[in-house]
Amino acid sequence: MTVIWILFKNVWHYISVEQCVCRAWRHELAHSFLRQNVCHPMRSNISSSLG
Repeated sequence: MTVIWILFKNVWHYISVEQCVCRAWRHELAHSFLRQNVCHPMRSNISSSLG
């Protein structure tokens, strides 16, 4: 019983850590995607319209 509980806790910890890392990674990915595709074109448009 104790061995099963230790295994269960380890697996649960691993799953929660993995979810946390995946969420952070997805967030970072979305962030960089937004930066590249939204901020940079807007900045280049502003600078080109300013001359």
